[in-house]
Order: sequence, then C-alpha cells, then structure tokens
Amino acid sequence: MVAAAVDAQHRGDRGLLAMQVRRRQAGLALGRRGRVSGRGVVHAPRSVAAARRVGQRGGDNAGRHQHPVRQNGMTPRAAQRRPARRQQQQPQPGHDTIRPPGARDLLRELQLPLDALRWLPQALRLRRRHTTRPRHVMLLPGFGADERSMAVLRLYLRRVGHVVADWGQGRNTGRLGRLLPALKARVQEQVLAAGEPIVLVGWSLGGYLAREIARDHPQWVRKVVTLGSPVVGGPRYTAVSLWYRLRGHDLRRVEDQVAGRYATPLRVPVAAIWSRRDGVVAWRACVDRWSPHVRDIEVSETHLGLAFAPSVLAVVADEVERD
Repeated sequence: MVAAAVDAQHRGDRGLLAMQVRRRQAGLALGRRGRVSGRGVVHAPRSVAAARRVGQRGGDNAGRHQHPVRQNGMTPRAAQRRPARRQQQQPQPGHDTIRPPGARDLLRELQLPLDALRWLPQALRLRRRHTTRPRHVMLLPGFGADERSMAVLRLYLRRVGHVVADWGQGRNTGRLGRLLPALKARVQEQVLAAGEPIVLVGWSLGGYLAREIARDHPQWVRKVVTLGSPVVGGPRYTAVSLWYRLRGHDLRRVEDQVAGRYATPLRVPVAAIWSRRDGVVAWRACVDRWSPHVRDIEVSETHLGLAFAPSVLAVVADEVERD
C-alpha cells in the first residue's frame, strides 16, 4: 500500500513537471508575439500580423485586452500628440537663444578704415549707374545718429535718380514713444507730397522704426529696406543694451513686446540687409523668420560700414527699384 502511494506520488510529480515544461514551451513559442501575464493576457505584440493571430487564438477578450501596436517606437495616441508638441516648440519671435555682441565683436568695427581701402575700386563702378524707375525715398538713421550719418547713402540715391528725403527728427534718441508719433506724421506728409507710397530705408534702429510704420500703415509704404536692424529682442541683442539697462528698462519685457508686434503681420515687402561681421547688432537678431514678405540679403561689412560700402549702396539701390 505504501509502495502504491509512493508510485502515485512519483507519477504525479512527473505529470506536474511535464505540465510545467509544456507551459514553458508554450510561453517560448509565444515570445515572438508578446509575453504572457499571470492572467493569460497577451501584451504589446510586435507586429500587426502577430496581433491579429493572437486575437484569433485568444478570442474576442484577448483582442480587447492587448496593447496598441507601436509604430516607430510610439503608440498611435502618442504619435498623434507628437505633431502638436512640435508645433508648440516652434521658435517664437523674440524667444531664440541669441548671443549679444561682446567686446571682441565690437572691436571688429575698428576695421572700417581698412574696409574703406577695399571699397575704392567698387566706388568707381558706382558712378555709371542711373535708374529708369525713380522712387520717393525716406532715410531713417540709427540709434544715436542723425541725418548726417546717412549723407553718403542720400547722395548716392539722388545721383541714381531717386527723390530722397530725411526723416526730419534730428538725432535718434531711441525713445520710441516720442519718435514714432512724430515720424508717422512725417511719413504721411511725404506720401501726400509724392502722391504715392514711399520707400523707407532704415539703418539699425531706423530700420526697426520703418518696419513698425509699415506694419501699422501699409498704405503709406511701398517697401522697407533695413540695414543691420534688430527685429528680434529690441535692444537686448545689441551693443547698446547696457545703455537701456542703466536707464531702468526691463529688456526681457521689451523683447516680449517686440515679439507681440508680430501678431500684426507685415504686408509690405521688406529687404533685410545684414552681416555676420556686425559688431553692434547680433546678426541672428536681424533675421526675420516669421514674416512672409521679408527677403534676407547677407553682405560682408561691419555695422558702421553698412551705410557706406559701395556694394551695399548698390544693393540698396536695387531694392529701392525692385517691386
């Protein structure tokens, strides 16, 4: 009797062992399609065909409980969310990581005398130019400068055949709250006198002012041409940022205000001339990647040379005539 019990126990152990082996083999066979949990539910099959086979074998319940098939390492729901997340990460005006000019960048402006020697052959070729499409043009100087700083550009455009007027505001103090109302009245006066929209050519901060007038009053402006003008961050990414800080200006707030202006789109064409050699305004701050009617033109001059270099003068003349 004891021997029979021992024999039964031995047979039971062998049966249990065989059952465990069969379950293990079944799990290995299913490993290519997924894994088996304690409840026998198949999770995360590796392909759509495998998911269908698992659903057919496990019935409707298995089909309902299996996880969604991953595509490119993502579930369909995550894949649907990814475009929206990318859209939120698109750079907004004024929120790029831009390095303002440093002392080494500013020292590049001392190369102006050497650049002047390079300009001599180019200046000789400029004398032969004359336009067949004269335009009415207004020149806007940069921060801290007045009409005299635009004398070379004014003289050249007049020789080419354009009708050129100064902005009439004296020195550019950088106080936009005072400058913009008076400047708008001046532009409107010139438009009425010309009988047609005019071209605004602005150097540095003058170019930013020209863009803002064109943004608010596109009916007055045929085109805007900017020379090294910051269109991102206001003065934050310029060599005069310290001047504004010392007078209590919150440059981050100014940057956000500049970015907010992009809610009103520019509807007139803009030719943005800028240079990587610019030691006063960070060149990346001169690039407008959000306005559809802006054409970027890169030159190789210092910030001070942008209003004097013959090659730049020729580009300005081309853009004044171009529709």
